[in-house]
Amino acid sequence: MAEQHNRLKRDYGSEGLYYSESRGYWIGQFKIGVKPDGRADIKTVYGKTKAEAQKKLKAVKEEAVKSQYVFVQKSSLDSFLLYWLENIKKLELKPKSYDRLEDTVLKDVIPYIGHIQLGAVETSDIQGLIKRHFDAGRAYSSIKKVYDAVNAAYKWGLAVKPPKVKMNPCDGVILPSRKMFKPSEIKFYTEAEAELITKAALDKYPCGTPHYPLGGAIVLVLNTGIRLGELLGLEWSRDIDLVNNILTVRHTVVTVKNREMDARRKFVAKEQDSTKTDSGQDREIPLNDMAKLALDSLRKYAGNSKYVMATRNGNRKSARDVDRLVRRIILRAGFPEEKVYGLHALRHTFATLLIQRKIDIKTISELLGHSSVDITYKTYIHIIKEQKRAAIASLPNIGTVQSNN
Repeated sequence: MAEQHNRLKRDYGSEGLYYSESRGYWIGQFKIGVKPDGRADIKTVYGKTKAEAQKKLKAVKEEAVKSQYVFVQKSSLDSFLLYWLENIKKLELKPKSYDRLEDTVLKDVIPYIGHIQLGAVETSDIQGLIKRHFDAGRAYSSIKKVYDAVNAAYKWGLAVKPPKVKMNPCDGVILPSRKMFKPSEIKFYTEAEAELITKAALDKYPCGTPHYPLGGAIVLVLNTGIRLGELLGLEWSRDIDLVNNILTVRHTVVTVKNREMDARRKFVAKEQDSTKTDSGQDREIPLNDMAKLALDSLRKYAGNSKYVMATRNGNRKSARDVDRLVRRIILRAGFPEEKVYGLHALRHTFATLLIQRKIDIKTISELLGHSSVDITYKTYIHIIKEQKRAAIASLPNIGTVQSNN
């Protein structure tokens, strides 16, 4: 009975306290770390009363936390950022997004300020980093990614218990104004140029065999505006409805770093269950006659493959193969090297032609799968302004003004 009573006392609460019947006092234990030989480093306290033992145990815990905090502060910024990447962001982000964040940290942050002691990083260090990238002519979006990465890491460091940093040096940093950067103009083809590309993509030999068995993919993008990853993610039975003439974007294929052990290839293609934005998820795009013609040509080549973009063996085509195909077709259409813009320019061409046909911007945004109309407007602001100028120029002169000579 005494043995059972002693066991019940040992299980008291969850704070590591138990009462020793044989010794007649309370004992508290707390793991403060790991010894060099790998065994747990346990700190033990004793008290004649439970309250005394609790007080001593609390002091041990506070000292352990303080010691760990000091250790973290003395570590370098690069180790802090790498820990944040590996243990926090890798759990939150999709593989492609994680790759981008990792590249920002490894290439644009650590080489410049990663050596600084974590507790010694100041606002001036972050501001200097931003200025350095600005002076190097980096784009606004690239500079903001640098700031966002460091800021997010420090915010996490402040929020965890116990906090790993004492302050966020990004709080006082000033980013350069967007007005200081020249807006990047999108590359697209005119309607006449798009017709030349379409003709080259669907060209056939005299015997009727197409020059490019997958040339229909270029025509499909020109008439639907889908992204490269969305094109590669299309499957016949799941995403193509030729009865109702609807293409549904459900998946996207991304090229990400191959993180497998002993990987032979540096990058690998992965299918994601969601597209780039929530607005792009399960996005329905009506098929016009040219899109249906393009799918018909792709179907003949795909055979029994489930993929719209299929290889001869029925596997999915790679992004690199599609890039090469686009390049060959545009060159065949008679364009010079400097006018070979790539597949994404075909998506911009689709949107631009809709704007020129005065389709409302909300509809275009939904077809493109943008997360907001504002993104669509900002992306095509130059085209929209040009349309407005043309509209005003087409107005007849209203009223007359007599000048006195």
